[in-house]
Amino acid sequence: MRATCGAPSWSNRMMSLSRAKTWKVGSAALLAALMGVSSTATAQEAGGFDAQTFQPALSPSAVFSVDGSRTYEHRQIYGGLLFNWANDPLVMEYEDGSREAVIESQLAAHLSAGIGLFDRYQVELALPIYFSNSGDYQGQSFGGAGVGDLALRGKAHILSLADGRFGLGAGLDLSLPTGVQDAYLGSRTVTATPRVMADYRLDTPAGGLLLAANLGARLRGTDDVHDARIGPNLSYGVGAELEAIADVLFVGAELFGSAVLTEPARAKSPLEALIGVRWAATETWSLTLAGGGGLVGGLGSAAQRGLLGVSYRPAPTPDSGEVVPTEKIVCEFDAPPGYEGPRDAQGCPVVEEQGCASLTEDWQGAVDEDGCPILDQDGDGIPDSEDACPTEPQDFDGLGVANGCPQEDVDGDGILDVEDRCPTEPGLRLHEGCPPPVQKAVREGDEIRILDKVFFQTDKAVILEDSFELLDQVALIMRTNPDIMLIEVAGHTDRRGDADYNMMLSEERAKTVREYLINQGQVDASRVVARGYGQTELLIDEDTDEAHAANRRVEFRILEQGSDEAGSPEETEAPAEP
Repeated sequence: MRATCGAPSWSNRMMSLSRAKTWKVGSAALLAALMGVSSTATAQEAGGFDAQTFQPALSPSAVFSVDGSRTYEHRQIYGGLLFNWANDPLVMEYEDGSREAVIESQLAAHLSAGIGLFDRYQVELALPIYFSNSGDYQGQSFGGAGVGDLALRGKAHILSLADGRFGLGAGLDLSLPTGVQDAYLGSRTVTATPRVMADYRLDTPAGGLLLAANLGARLRGTDDVHDARIGPNLSYGVGAELEAIADVLFVGAELFGSAVLTEPARAKSPLEALIGVRWAATETWSLTLAGGGGLVGGLGSAAQRGLLGVSYRPAPTPDSGEVVPTEKIVCEFDAPPGYEGPRDAQGCPVVEEQGCASLTEDWQGAVDEDGCPILDQDGDGIPDSEDACPTEPQDFDGLGVANGCPQEDVDGDGILDVEDRCPTEPGLRLHEGCPPPVQKAVREGDEIRILDKVFFQTDKAVILEDSFELLDQVALIMRTNPDIMLIEVAGHTDRRGDADYNMMLSEERAKTVREYLINQGQVDASRVVARGYGQTELLIDEDTDEAHAANRRVEFRILEQGSDEAGSPEETEAPAEP
């Protein structure tokens, strides 16, 4: 018995193709086509294309499926397992508007593993394994488990611009016909997909933001499946990821879809959206949870989609330049707690004329809750209205009564004599004002030479606590040697990684050290400048671990110095305890 119906098209969400003519087909013949029964009429109809277009991306600058330009370092191995559930992945749509689901749901596990090469390339193998591919069409069951097409993916990081914040990459994916073709899990032939990807990193008041975009062309043979033509298409995607909690929680969203390159007027261009989170459980292991669905039906656009996965992403080594530190926003005015005045686009307070006294356009001080300037004549950080000595700055040592008046400190180490166990010998607060027992810094000629290294968090401009005392000793030498009028904090990296990244990272780290000397070391800001040199001044021009370790360093160069009777400009140490 045969049934007559309007011309059908694969809409689903997998592919929305329509025909202008009437197509008659018996349900038994259709089932035979779906199940791959061998016959001249149905062999061409069954399967023959891979209906799965979602491919997880695991690069250092990827969202969910939208990839970025960055690659892993040389010989770094990465991988992941992502469960992908899709509802209504294959639907038959008729000319009269009626629809029937051929495959109602799919559950796949995407296995991926790869390796970085030469700090610029990476290669990856990926295989989807389907636990369920179920549906019921015209009373007949269709589905089962199977594997998809094995993919070999390659990518290269091409260039970096804007101090390493913008990146451009290119890749080529090859898909081998290993999937179950009769169940729409694999293509009949090898599929090639050349693609380009770009990303940009910026800082916002809410956290670091990654923007990424992809464009690719899926090149494959043309097949006629159930009176619909399947052929090459153009794939695209855009995504964003916000670092909501530093190094821990990332919130991402993306749009991805495709457009048919052959007879585009006969097919819809599918578009799908995803939103989710990635939780960095450790420095290398992450968990991903996301959900979404199709905005426009077509090939690859599921009605609803859910993702749950785990990935292993090795952290970049120090100075590799793989991750770009976010730019620190420095506000012109400091807002006190409870500030409710106007703010600019970066979240910084703005001074506006509201009947405030002594307001000028070049005001550089703090503002109150109403956006008015807080007057401070002596610049000691205490408003004149609360300063008992408004024209004499208080010593910035954090001790004594904060009334704005100078406190006595004979040895000049920044610790009041009443709190200093060694009031006549410059020392550190860590040792109650006495000289440090272990010497870590010494003044020699035109530099303050450090006898240890300044250590940072992996690929970030964040100083590790183990280096605090070393920097405290550098600051102590500055405070007790007023003839040192100006020093330069010079940041250096090794030769590995991208030169632009390394230059930017060394600059950020040098600035962080300068800020420490000023804020924690009580060194006047006018006496310290910072500069990054990247990999331009290598101590040892070799590719060995020893050379890399020696080249990664921070130096303190004395740019201007005068004479002072209290100490020799040739050599002054932070005195050690006997």
